[in-house]
Amino acid sequence: MKKITGTICILLLLALSLNAKDLDNKRLITGQVFSEETDLGIPGVSVKAEGHDLGGVTNAEGKFVLLLPESAEKLSFTMHGYYKEEIFINNSTKKLQVVLTVKEDALPLSNNRVGNAYSGTDSNELYACIWDDMEKDSDWENFMLLLIDEGYDKVEDQWQMYVENRVTIYVENANKEAISNATVSLLSKKGKLLWKTITDKEGKAEMWPDIFEIQRSDKYRAIVEYNDREQQYKSIKAGGGVYHLIFKDNPKNENLGADIVFTGVLNKSTASDLKKINRDLRKSINKFPFADETPLSSVFYQDGDPNGIDQEFIETFEYENEVSSIDAGYEYALARLVEMYDWATDKRARILFWAVDELPSAKYSNKTLMHSTIKQAAAKGIQIVPIVTKSIDKETEFFLRFVANATNGEYIFLTEKENTNFIKPSMGKVKAKSFSVLIENYLAKEIGLNQL
Repeated sequence: MKKITGTICILLLLALSLNAKDLDNKRLITGQVFSEETDLGIPGVSVKAEGHDLGGVTNAEGKFVLLLPESAEKLSFTMHGYYKEEIFINNSTKKLQVVLTVKEDALPLSNNRVGNAYSGTDSNELYACIWDDMEKDSDWENFMLLLIDEGYDKVEDQWQMYVENRVTIYVENANKEAISNATVSLLSKKGKLLWKTITDKEGKAEMWPDIFEIQRSDKYRAIVEYNDREQQYKSIKAGGGVYHLIFKDNPKNENLGADIVFTGVLNKSTASDLKKINRDLRKSINKFPFADETPLSSVFYQDGDPNGIDQEFIETFEYENEVSSIDAGYEYALARLVEMYDWATDKRARILFWAVDELPSAKYSNKTLMHSTIKQAAAKGIQIVPIVTKSIDKETEFFLRFVANATNGEYIFLTEKENTNFIKPSMGKVKAKSFSVLIENYLAKEIGLNQL
């Protein structure tokens, strides 16, 4: 569980070391690093003083603080997937705003929609199970008992993600009609933005004000924005709960379709699973009467390959040029997809299916970047849905469930039809289904098949 161990440092970097000659003459420089494409702060950017053993990384909002000797003349800013930026400084430099440009080959495509016809030949059927920790009150209570009584709260500490304080908000009009695609912001009494998300088709917004740091507040206030109007609601209590907010407007007829992206690490050991998952995703999506194209993009990444993308291998993997690829670890790949992909704002659902083959490690992962990505996904109404393709450990299982919960997604794992040779998950009874049927049911629930 979350422990109060002292003041939490919001800004991540001060000088790592200063030599004796520099100690008497030092100055403080603050700043923020932004993405040219999105105007958003970039977390995890490496900031270094050229010629000095000083540096660190930006925080979740792209901000930094540096304590520098007067002799420092230049700062360099580097981030995987962005061009390096160098800024000259002098004794009068106090505050900087730095803009990084994404490398052209690092941007995932946003217009690579695939046609309805499937051209693959592999017909091996996949089976999978799906679980939603938040579907029923009893499921959430059991999840909390697992964290507390079974000792899995240590995974929270490992990933620095704490999910106990869950606030559920429903946005409805006076006739109790659900208002979807409304933006809901949860703020502290002092006006600090704690969480932001978009309501789903049921008008529901899951809020997580304490997920990354303790908020010392007994009450929150909510702001709902919809149809160019805004309303404020006070007395949202800390500690969880369910709230029904009445918004004085009628729900619009949003596009009932979906924007769907499928991603995962692509190499020779994962290609077979990715092909099958990709095939079944399209099989399921094609059963929905979308107006024109299948709303599926496949964007894969290669993790840690020193030679970058193996283009020849990519070409042998492609079905009719349906995939694009980026060279990055899973945190950076997810961050780019959430931040830079051209997600539709007028759809009923935005879903990011994430195939997990190689296990994320809390010890070696960029947790700051992952936290920022989760917050951005929630703010854009993007549901991250992990799809586990191999047997995994408990650290990874609970981390993936935290990610799904925080973005209102669900947790999927591939299995055999009889669910035999895989590690038993820490959850209630689940039944293996055909993966394509499972996805079809999931999309029907998220989009509202009976209304299409």
